[in-house]
Amino acid sequence: MLEGKTMGTLWRVSVVGIDAKRAAELQTKIQTQLDADDWLLSTYKNDSALMRFNHSRSLAPWPVSEAMADIVTSALRIGAKTDGAMDITVGPLVNLWGFGPDRQPLHIPTPAQIDAAKAKTGLQHLQVIDRAGHQFLQKDLPGSKRSAGSLC
Repeated sequence: MLEGKTMGTLWRVSVVGIDAKRAAELQTKIQTQLDADDWLLSTYKNDSALMRFNHSRSLAPWPVSEAMADIVTSALRIGAKTDGAMDITVGPLVNLWGFGPDRQPLHIPTPAQIDAAKAKTGLQHLQVIDRAGHQFLQKDLPGSKRSAGSLC
């Protein structure tokens, strides 16, 4: 049994037919990859790549790793194919309802609060840019926030 911690929870992988040395190597590889993904996507770590982009009010292209660009490209593609049912820009709504890192109040938001949060969402407000092999994210709406919870 391989196990560890990531993204505020536990992970566990059952494997058979490998020796203890190989199991330890595999556990290290899994944990390393999960830690890298957490550093990219966490909304609970202010220094994650995603949170640095979220906190920026800049509308200029923001340099990101190829891995981050690939993840966001996939999320935007899935969002388009689902007519927005899977939308990584829902961070303001996630926070409003108390499920995000801001841990908002425990009361039901008013229609006006919901409308204000919705105004900061939408796949059309985020794009991935490739300029001569360099990857960038760009938002056109200050205060918008990405949430990768649906991708994890």
